[in-house]
Amino acid sequence: GNIWFSNTSGKLGRYDGTNWTDFPTQNSILSLGESPNGEMFFTAENQGKYIYQNGAWVKGVDIVNSDIDINEITTYFYDNQGNEWIGSNDKILINDGQNVTVKSFRTHTINDNRIEDVTVDGNGNMYIVNHNEIALFDGTTWSNFPSPTGYKLRSILFTNNDNIWVHSLQGLHYWDGTN
Repeated sequence: GNIWFSNTSGKLGRYDGTNWTDFPTQNSILSLGESPNGEMFFTAENQGKYIYQNGAWVKGVDIVNSDIDINEITTYFYDNQGNEWIGSNDKILINDGQNVTVKSFRTHTINDNRIEDVTVDGNGNMYIVNHNEIALFDGTTWSNFPSPTGYKLRSILFTNNDNIWVHSLQGLHYWDGTN
């Protein structure tokens, strides 16, 4: 399969196992992912979502009945059930294909409301990453963990064997879930 890479300097590339392909963009790329139907997408700072279709990146966002400003979108994520999770400066929108739920974090215990990344692990626990911490919601209780790197955080990734990797502005770091 292909491996995609991006950064906030507008660099976007694909490695197919043999060759690199660069996709020039003027956008500061905040997140990169794949939808359940196999389409690649990225979110761009103050631009919303772009989808890779027919060899080109096309701007496209379908947020129905939402109070999330498209210019504040920081991340997209699809869970194993195909639900679309959209993070913004202080909200998460969850679209299950029939209902759209918006969760606000303005008054929550998350110390920095700017949501950089959101993901759900294999057990259904939700992780929200902001600059300063990782917030874990297990369906009932919130737990907050300070940045395990000491640096500003950007994203979190769970591998198939339950390893947790955290991306900061200084690189990629292994995290054991507490330290």
